[in-house]
Amino acid sequence: MGEVLRHKEGEGGAHTGVRVFVASRVLAEEFGVDDTSGSKTVDDSDVVLASTIHRSPAVVAAKEAGLFPAGKTRRPVVANTFIRPLAERSSAVKILDPHILEGLISGNSTTSHAEWLIQTLADSMPANATLSILGKLQRDWQTADRPRHEARIEDFLSKALHRRTLPIAVEVRLLKSTALRDRFIWFSSGSSFDVLHNFTALSSEVLNDNLRFIRHDDRIARQTLQAAEAMESNTQPTMVSITKFIA
Repeated sequence: MGEVLRHKEGEGGAHTGVRVFVASRVLAEEFGVDDTSGSKTVDDSDVVLASTIHRSPAVVAAKEAGLFPAGKTRRPVVANTFIRPLAERSSAVKILDPHILEGLISGNSTTSHAEWLIQTLADSMPANATLSILGKLQRDWQTADRPRHEARIEDFLSKALHRRTLPIAVEVRLLKSTALRDRFIWFSSGSSFDVLHNFTALSSEVLNDNLRFIRHDDRIARQTLQAAEAMESNTQPTMVSITKFIA
């Protein structure tokens, strides 16, 4: 690691893809990093001590990357700095939101946020990817309504995916019996996030509410994936299930 850092400092432009080096105290001090300075950026990488990693500019920036205040325009900010970079590297994305398609099922038009989110993900994901949309049915939903609601979702997906040309599978699973209460988004590229407060902030071009994505630690990310997989494999009779393929 020392040789890499010395080369970066001496030559410049020696990109390694490593944004943060947690250095030993001896190596950190060689680059002028101690408990007081906390961090030094060498070319494109931050050098820190284990005790000062929270002061790395890259770490500070990562904490703020998922915060989008009300009033920001959603496409250039949320899409370009958050959704697309993760989706482009993910062969699978899973959206878990008990109310993600509730407006569509109930027959009102408050689904613009869902259409935009699905379209943005589908436009960004690689060929042969899978996008899962996992939600909940209202308590008064009746099994007899399934054909009508599945047809409505099929039409909705056709509109949301109209720009997609590469192969993709979009799976919708809406369960009447599920413990799902919060909103999460999981990317197979290695990132999983809690969505605060919900996706409906994306219902207009300008964010109508604060939107924040809180990165999960490894344990919570595994739990999120397990919850998604349990919903995907569920076979309860009171559910709506649609898989839309673009070949």
